[in-house]
Amino acid sequence: MEKKPLDGRKGPPRREVPPVVGLLLAMALMNALLYLCLDRLFISTPRSSLDPRHCPYGYFRVGQMNNCSAWLSCEELRTDVRPLKRVGEGAVKRVFLSEWKERKVALSRLTSLEMKEDFLHGLQMLKSLQGKHVVTLLGFCEEDNTILTEYHPLGSLSNLEETFNLSKYQNVNTWQQRLQLAMDYVGIINYLHHSPLGTLVMCDSSDLPKTLSQYLLTSNFSIVVNDLDALPLVNHSSGMFVKCGHRELHGDFVAPEQLWPYGKGHIEWLPPARPNQGQGQTATETRALSGNRTRVSLDYRPTL
Repeated sequence: MEKKPLDGRKGPPRREVPPVVGLLLAMALMNALLYLCLDRLFISTPRSSLDPRHCPYGYFRVGQMNNCSAWLSCEELRTDVRPLKRVGEGAVKRVFLSEWKERKVALSRLTSLEMKEDFLHGLQMLKSLQGKHVVTLLGFCEEDNTILTEYHPLGSLSNLEETFNLSKYQNVNTWQQRLQLAMDYVGIINYLHHSPLGTLVMCDSSDLPKTLSQYLLTSNFSIVVNDLDALPLVNHSSGMFVKCGHRELHGDFVAPEQLWPYGKGHIEWLPPARPNQGQGQTATETRALSGNRTRVSLDYRPTL
């Protein structure tokens, strides 16, 4: 008896990859290779190895200066510095583009006597924190309420996008450069938190425009902090933490030190509770403007 061959079972038909998908995959691979090549070829903007720390305290060096020069005195500021035009103004000081020995410099003057305490605090911070993260101090005169610092023509970080949009800076408008600027900012905050004076908190950071206005963009596209008049010190030994400002602030970046969640008052930090203290006593205290005192716990929840 003749056997009929079994019919071979046919599997599901093979699906061929559409040409357009293959083309997209090839383009993605080419873009990835191009990205890696450009990343290897990228050369960041060269940064000067010189910084004010190479000069002893009370001296400075800027631009092409070969030697360190002593901070300018009141007499030198009055006779050798020539204001040209006003380039900025804030609550504490007005800033004038000025000239000193054919160099462009920034001359800051106190806006009003009501802000003199903040002005002098900023001056003291400038004197104490000179280094690569801080704008270079050239001189000061407490009698005239003036401060002279290095001039950075690119201005504050508030002008960053406008600067990047200029044709001559298109070559540095890269994600690598922007990342480096962000790292510079973090480096400044870290330096302030571990400064020679102790832990300092930058209070002028309640919103983006305010934050950007505190920093200057240098000609080699690095960042230096310029405004230090709101920089309180954390006293760890006594348990006293910072208190920012004299009123409640609102904004996108308000720090915990600037939040007043329990009435319109200042938050002052007290030493941790001792073992023999009664229940309900905690490490922080809110002083309301009305004079009332309310205890709150470290996580900002009222202790009942």
